[in-house]
Amino acid sequence: MKKNALPFLEGFLFFCLLLIVACGSETEENPEVDAPQETSVMAMDLKVVVPNGRLRAAPDPQAKVIRQLNKWASLQDLGEVSRHTTQISFGAEKFDEPWLEVQDSTGQSGWIYAREVAPALSGADLQEFRRSKLLRSIFGDAAYLKLETYRENWQQAVSEKAIAETYRLGLSLRDTLVPMLENKSHSYDTGPLPDLFWIDNFIPAYVTQLVAEGTVYYLFNDYKQWLKMARKSPGKQDDRFFSLLARCYPQDSIEYFYPAWELQTWDYGGHHLLGRGITYDILAEIEQLESRTPLFSRALLQLKDQILADLTQPNIHFWEPDTLVKQELDSIIQANWSIFTATDRVALDTRRLQLDSAVVHGIGFNARAGE
Repeated sequence: MKKNALPFLEGFLFFCLLLIVACGSETEENPEVDAPQETSVMAMDLKVVVPNGRLRAAPDPQAKVIRQLNKWASLQDLGEVSRHTTQISFGAEKFDEPWLEVQDSTGQSGWIYAREVAPALSGADLQEFRRSKLLRSIFGDAAYLKLETYRENWQQAVSEKAIAETYRLGLSLRDTLVPMLENKSHSYDTGPLPDLFWIDNFIPAYVTQLVAEGTVYYLFNDYKQWLKMARKSPGKQDDRFFSLLARCYPQDSIEYFYPAWELQTWDYGGHHLLGRGITYDILAEIEQLESRTPLFSRALLQLKDQILADLTQPNIHFWEPDTLVKQELDSIIQANWSIFTATDRVALDTRRLQLDSAVVHGIGFNARAGE
């Protein structure tokens, strides 16, 4: 028995030795397991693209330089973006970009100017990378997250209900973003505005335009895009809703400050087109749609409120003669649609009485004839 056990014992010891060697080799091939403080090469998602990159202690060109970075040096994007941008010239070109918080291969973190880096991944879209960073700088993380949610909803919406919810989210998003765009526009009061027309590439169904004599960026709905989406859904009410909104802006179906029932005749004003039947037709369509589906009820009633507010505004000047204006308003009052509240009816009746004593109430007619 003792003589036969010796070879078995020797084989067992040899097997254990092989196992120890194998485990030792695996540890050497995965050094990051034993060195958690070192930054993984896979995490280095940015590269320096200028000859002398500068890692700074704060997002400011005057901040202390922590480290000089060689061209093609690897960096890890820590995800933070400065809420301000800085105008810096590289040669003959002038840029206005935010700052990014990054970490180098030694674990040192700091801030670098966005123009000095690019995605390390081959084939990455450099323009989209820089523009998305600029959007986060302008809008902040919370608003940018809301924007991302809207974009996802836009891509996934296929039913009438989903499209209606996406439309409402878009309006809410616009209310959030426009004041930030206005603040950004005003920050260039001493120089020309940067090109931000590309923003609508990130916000489906919205168009970026300059308003206030070309001094402020604003976002307008593009109802052609909404109508195209609606036509893919199995229902028909969303088609009618967005067709109606497109009718409100007949020139190009893009929302603006002067809808179909008003004619802009100067930078900050114009004339009302009551008397052409446009106002009556749109209100009649609102009545029909609002009674058929609750999906767009809120938006339809808001459109009605906008129409009545424009119609009953003080010191109004109508494009058409008084006979046509009074005729259409009488038709609207007599229709007595269910969309009208008691307050709406009082406002319409009051405006009708005022038309009979127009001069007293600062009301003008027949502007098309120069009156």
